[in-house]
Amino acid sequence: MADPTHHKPHVPHPNAPTDCPDPAEPRRDCPPPPTFDPDRCTTCPPLSPVRDKYGLRGPQVEPEASFWAIGDCGQLCTIRIEDLVKFTDDPASPHFFPPYPTNDDVIRDEIAELIELASVRDDPEAVFSRVPCRERRDISPLLQYRPPPITAVVNMERDPGFQALRRGREQEPNLLAILRGEEQDAMVPVVRTGRELARYFEAETPGLAHRHALNLLLREADWSPPREARVWAALDIAIYSAVTAAWYYKWFADHSTSPSGIGGRAGVTSYRPRPFEYDSRVGVLYNREVSPLGDGDGRRRITPNPSPGTPRHPSYPSGHSTYAAAASELLSWFFPDYREEFNRLADNAGMARMWAGIHYRSDHVQGQRLGRTVACLVIAQLERSQIPRTPDECEPPCPAAVLPPNEPCHGPPMPAGLAAAAAAQERCCLGEKPDTEASPTPGPQAAEPRRARGPQAGARGTVGDAPSPERSRGPQKGAR
Repeated sequence: MADPTHHKPHVPHPNAPTDCPDPAEPRRDCPPPPTFDPDRCTTCPPLSPVRDKYGLRGPQVEPEASFWAIGDCGQLCTIRIEDLVKFTDDPASPHFFPPYPTNDDVIRDEIAELIELASVRDDPEAVFSRVPCRERRDISPLLQYRPPPITAVVNMERDPGFQALRRGREQEPNLLAILRGEEQDAMVPVVRTGRELARYFEAETPGLAHRHALNLLLREADWSPPREARVWAALDIAIYSAVTAAWYYKWFADHSTSPSGIGGRAGVTSYRPRPFEYDSRVGVLYNREVSPLGDGDGRRRITPNPSPGTPRHPSYPSGHSTYAAAASELLSWFFPDYREEFNRLADNAGMARMWAGIHYRSDHVQGQRLGRTVACLVIAQLERSQIPRTPDECEPPCPAAVLPPNEPCHGPPMPAGLAAAAAAQERCCLGEKPDTEASPTPGPQAAEPRRARGPQAGARGTVGDAPSPERSRGPQKGAR
């Protein structure tokens, strides 16, 4: 069965004018070539065996990328903690990262939820929930593509290729399309239950599921290599910045030498005990290995003790929730048609750790808030660069820096045109309005520079949808 998220019709940018042409509309055909006259062959000058410069005609591959990293335009960089805490440590900011709950009634309710989840790990109907304070999104279609990522733990008993090989079953007619990631089959989902969701994210590289989804979307988008590399760089920076932000609050935020200092916060965020430390009735799924085929639990893990499946770093916030929300917010900026699928994916990654019994709900909810704040700061860098979000953006941030549309019969742009476009982009980055009349590159009039996106100091807007020391023994390493 084909994935419903595939091959969506183009949706114009929400701020685009109503007469904005659909970028999916085909370009006009080249004029017909001149009629071949064999009698003129003897009088035609011979072709030069070697051209001194590249001159192939046809749609050129994003020449504008040649000046994306030139001049004063901002470049992507890791979000520094000193910049992040201006928002997340300000109690008056909507991006404030609050201390973890210490009220016994709240903690007991969070523990009760984990015990309840453990009891329904194998019930597919329990994956989704609208119950207040127990909300869970359905599985994202972006998790259901085959083949799954290499380090994701999945149930091989439901893999259609494995079934055909191992049991001699007749293979499904669309098996190759499924294994190539071109189609999905609801009869053989990759993830079906809370247990499988927890196992999928048990030992993943941070952002593995989002990278898997991005590979799919870029295959469909067919963007230029520089533009694809830009998306990958932005995703990696968002994930890394989110993980370091989570580790800062897990370990160091309450220390007197942290950027805000312990006196600058109302309450604590660091060294929150894991659920098992608070109540040993919590069943930790990862205390057991997964079975060889990924269809159940295997041997009991022995070390480190107690609760060998509980990661050896503090509970608050959930690292998975933080980086998954950052990745989802970032990729939704590039692919707004897939925002719902990415919101599901972010919730799935964080809920996976609750299904495993190693995080409280507040770890997940506030981790998502923190991750989206980090993503908005990365998006602000992207917008300051004045590079169009997509190659077919109807309202580019700096129109004078965009070369005329490619035509099948056009050759490469002239150096003077590239230089004028590069100069226009630098002026846009400096907040100036380029003089398009003086530019040798034809194009629409330049617009005023767009305002930077992301948390602004003193702002009161929202980022996105978000609602005692650890004593575990064992090596303190980067277990996820």
